[in-house]
Amino acid sequence: MKCKLLDWVLYYIVLSSYLKFSTSKLKRSKKLSNKVIVMLLKPLKRKL
Repeated sequence: MKCKLLDWVLYYIVLSSYLKFSTSKLKRSKKLSNKVIVMLLKPLKRKL
């Protein structure tokens, strides 16, 4: 359980920081940011 929780926290931190970065610098390339988010979520789905 601890390991899964840690993974969730790590992914949340990465996603939130990336979203902050993308909203500030990459507003034009929303498709790119969506692709990266999907790429980040795929391994998380495999673990669940």
